[in-house]
Amino acid sequence: MEYNSKFDSEDNPEMNIIKNKKFLFKYHNYKSVIDSINALEYAFFHASPDKIVKEKIYLSSSLTVFDVNNYCKTFDLAKVKSIYVISVGKASVKMLKAIYDIFNVTIKRSILIMPKGQILDVQYCKKNFIDSEKITVIKSSHPIPDINSLKASKKVIDLLKEAKEDDLIIFLISGGASSLMVSPLNTLNLQDKKTINQYLLSCGANIREINTVRKHLSNIKGGNILKNIVDECCVISLILSDVVGDDPNTIGSGLTIFDESTFLNSRCIFDKYYLSNKNDISLKRALETINLGIKSKIPETLKLKDFLKKDVSNFIIGNNTGFCNLIIQYLQSLGYEMNYLCLNYDNQILEFITESKKIVKDFLKKNSCVLIGGEITNTIIKKNIGKGGRNQESLCYLLDFFCNCQNEDYSVIFIGTDGIDGNSKAAGGLISPKTIDVLKKRHIDICDYLNRHDSFNLLSQLHSNIFTGYTGTNFNDVYLFVRK
Repeated sequence: MEYNSKFDSEDNPEMNIIKNKKFLFKYHNYKSVIDSINALEYAFFHASPDKIVKEKIYLSSSLTVFDVNNYCKTFDLAKVKSIYVISVGKASVKMLKAIYDIFNVTIKRSILIMPKGQILDVQYCKKNFIDSEKITVIKSSHPIPDINSLKASKKVIDLLKEAKEDDLIIFLISGGASSLMVSPLNTLNLQDKKTINQYLLSCGANIREINTVRKHLSNIKGGNILKNIVDECCVISLILSDVVGDDPNTIGSGLTIFDESTFLNSRCIFDKYYLSNKNDISLKRALETINLGIKSKIPETLKLKDFLKKDVSNFIIGNNTGFCNLIIQYLQSLGYEMNYLCLNYDNQILEFITESKKIVKDFLKKNSCVLIGGEITNTIIKKNIGKGGRNQESLCYLLDFFCNCQNEDYSVIFIGTDGIDGNSKAAGGLISPKTIDVLKKRHIDICDYLNRHDSFNLLSQLHSNIFTGYTGTNFNDVYLFVRK
């Protein structure tokens, strides 16, 4: 089967996000696989953060910003003396690049906080990032913070305190910001933050619950960072959503928005997941801090009353829905019947598997597609685990089911749009008839791998991993079922 598409160009790396695409096309030689991967490439290209920023900002004598719902607000720049920019998250590089393309020399100073391992655009950085005294680049850690995460928050706070009432501060926020920039309350240290994060990530807490706790153990999250800015200073936040429902209180742990949660809510989360009962010094210190907050001995996060005194505007400019709509647009152009079943899916993994089987039976007819966007939750209680993540593990749970399906032209792809799935190097994986054929010939024990949470190595044996590396964006996960 010969592959030819105007969206595939060796001369443009942005159109080749999936690194092992040629291998997948050759090994999984099905039209459904080719169409699915091309649809994902199309979405990655057109939903690139730099493109989104440029689409949502119009600059003339004034500045007009649009959100995902086309609500817009115009800002008068005539009285603005200096512009400061803070870009933090997995999409920080591309977002900052776009802002510099728009504002150019009018930016006084900026801070770029990005994940370690993410590759910068070398030519652009030599010109604008690395050799410029205006830009401070900090590479910190995700999902567990490191010493650079502490340094990042200090640099940002120092910059914010410089801003005057006639300045403009632009925040560029995307997924990953919560760990890339941290500032634990004085009662805690960095190791405490790491330990608490690890417990929260493994206990089954959802992202809202995790961020509720994070906010109440932080000097900057839950709007606390705004306390370092004079009330009259104009603040604009451009946000790419990586959370189900696009709640700005949850994205980046609500850096630039007021917080409705409380210390008491944090205590309830500790109790819900039995963290209060564990014999761990970091958890005990966190619980002591939360209890001090409940007794009003530590200030609450920024609340609505104080937020309204400030000149802060938050805009969600990109989300999972926009990414999914691009996939739909591409596949519909090929004549597929689309079923977009859910844009805010956030159930537990085993519930998702049950529903996925029902989806294949009820909706995946010939020449049709089923698309789901969101982020499922996977609870891992073992310490010694293999490699993989929620997307690859979900696919492994479905292997037995597809062993009983007819050998037709179908493809199932589960992928994280940030290019990272759990502790593996893969973004996700796929199932095709070839996957099942290899599984049967090698007599692989699926349960053995699932018991060890070793989905990456299982799919590696089946030549069914998908590799992208860091994509420079983050719009949750995508679950795509296609039948030709």
